[in-house]
Amino acid sequence: MKKIIFCTVLLLTTVLGFSNAIRIESIEKIPVVDDEIWNQQAFVSTWDTSNTGVSATNQIMIPHGTYLVDYLVDWGDGTGIEKVTGVTAVTHTYASSGTYTVRMRGELGIRFSNGLEELSDAPKLLTIEQWGGVKWLSLESAFHGCENLDVLAADVPNLTAVNNLSNMFADCKSLVGSESFNQWNLSNIARTDRMFYGAERFNQDIGAWNVSNLESTAGMFRNASSFNQNIGSWKLERIKSLGFMFHSATAFNQDLSNWDISKVYDLDYMFYNATSFDQDLGAWNISNLGAAEEMFTNTKLSQDNYDALLNGWGTVGEGEGEVPRRISFSGGNSTYCAGKSGREVLNRLNWSISDGGPLGNCEEMDLDNVLDFSIYPNPSVVSVIASFSTPVTLEVIQVFDIQGRLIRTYDANKVKEGNGYRLEVNDMPAGTYFIRTQDTEGLDYQKQLLIRR
Repeated sequence: MKKIIFCTVLLLTTVLGFSNAIRIESIEKIPVVDDEIWNQQAFVSTWDTSNTGVSATNQIMIPHGTYLVDYLVDWGDGTGIEKVTGVTAVTHTYASSGTYTVRMRGELGIRFSNGLEELSDAPKLLTIEQWGGVKWLSLESAFHGCENLDVLAADVPNLTAVNNLSNMFADCKSLVGSESFNQWNLSNIARTDRMFYGAERFNQDIGAWNVSNLESTAGMFRNASSFNQNIGSWKLERIKSLGFMFHSATAFNQDLSNWDISKVYDLDYMFYNATSFDQDLGAWNISNLGAAEEMFTNTKLSQDNYDALLNGWGTVGEGEGEVPRRISFSGGNSTYCAGKSGREVLNRLNWSISDGGPLGNCEEMDLDNVLDFSIYPNPSVVSVIASFSTPVTLEVIQVFDIQGRLIRTYDANKVKEGNGYRLEVNDMPAGTYFIRTQDTEGLDYQKQLLIRR
């Protein structure tokens, strides 16, 4: 149903109670055609004026930072529609305190945090009911400190003009979110630093995000103590910093072995106090790594996963650069056994490694009757050649995963190639595996294999 609504808006210029905040409104009548379209396109939020904030208990103040906003707003109290242009912040006064629904439409930027969260009305914002068609000029620190905020919207924000989501929901302690989060298009986004910092209830699936242009996720889930979603399929070809990403994300424990971190320099504090995390990262390409201080401090990987990390990081894989030198690295409380050789390689490259040390009975676990052999390339992507220093006769060759589960069995006669055996691994997921076999004289052989994708 179409309606023509004419709203008289008074000219008013007011200096608000913080740095150069100016409110400017037009004097023209604003026709709004078709209220159904207005409702569909509006950014809709609810506010409780009585919550503690910088404004009075019958007011709300919406801060815009330095963004040149240009939008229409319906304050939800029947006073009509105002046009807001080029302001630092705008304050609206209601007849009485209470909860109100505010609708906005146009070009909008909100920034509750400039490092001074106490000088805002962040606690008054309760919900985002709809993102609508608003063109967001920025969402960096947009809702930082909105401790009572939850996002209930079933639609998604328009991020076409946005490239930074840092601190967007930082310290939003009530944020649970909705399933629509997984539909967000982050293809233009370069930074998500501290995006969910301290969002202790947030645990929505965001595994489908297009993060191909991300360069930094520093502190993204720091103190997001409930988050534990599968984001292992993220394509991070441009990522440079993962520092602090899961710092104190105490529930997180997902497979990240397929992440491409070949451009990453910073892994400082990445899993610091991430007490649930225990995954195999041995297949990561760390050729550009420059910092890994306190990476796993207060975290403990299983022996198998830590062995895989040490051996994988101490090995140059196909297409990789050199293993980096002079890295300060913390393996937390993790202990090693089979990873001793990889750790020694890293030590020779002047790594400073702190961890839980060798497993107490590690030497007893070395099986004297299990003989070594050679596989190349290792790490591998497509196939490996297994070869032996002396001629052997094999019947089968088996591949086990790091949990000891049999993954594949090869007929040795069918994969024999010259003096070795070619094993195709192109369809196996990235990770750490063990190749085991026994010759016709009963001698056992075992070799660790890393597969990268």
